This record gives sequence, C-alpha cells and structure tokens, in this order.
Amino acid sequence: MKSLHCCQRLIARSVINAEVRFYISDEDWHPRQLYSIACLFDSVEEGTTFDGSFPNDRYPIFNFQSGVVDYPFPLKYILDNQRLKHPITVHFYLIHLSGDNEQVVIAESQALTFR
Repeated sequence: MKSLHCCQRLIARSVINAEVRFYISDEDWHPRQLYSIACLFDSVEEGTTFDGSFPNDRYPIFNFQSGVVDYPFPLKYILDNQRLKHPITVHFYLIHLSGDNEQVVIAESQALTFR
C-alpha cells in the first residue's frame, strides 16, 4: 500500500485532484458500452468503501480503451461523514457500466492514505 503524507490538515475546502491513467484489456473492453472512474473512501464499517454525498452526475464517464482522466474530488462531500475511517484512505476504481444498469469493477488503484 502506498501512503501519501500531507503536511497540512485536510479541510472541507480541500480537493483531491487525481490524474488517473488507465488501460482496459481487450477482454474487458466493450466499444459500445461506457466506463467510469469512482473515488471511494474507507468506511468505519470493515471492508466497505463509500463516496459520501458526491453527486452521481459528477463521475467521469467515457468510452475509450485507454487514457488519462483528471478527477477532482472535493472533500466537502465526505469529510464530515461519521462513516469516514481515519486515517483517510482513498481508492480509485475503474468500472464497466453495462447496458443493464450493472456496474462491474475491472481495476483498482493502490490505496492512498492521508495522515
């Protein structure tokens, strides 16, 4: 697990600005379907992650097999949530959005921990 040690305190005005590079294997690639990146945080409920009140329409949605997605996540959506586990740990997931409203995780980043 990689750790990112911050020298300043995270506050509600803080934003995680991630540059997510991805490649979808030929096996997982469906050119007529959509993909997304989700930014999820560890919960106090063991083994679960969540995104707080991050609006669904702010998730990046795309239809290309590889590239870079710039992903800003304002911490105002998560920081005051009682479910947020400390130290704060974030994960990025590459998700296949199938036509039947199903979401399948096809890749996950290393966890980043803010202390």
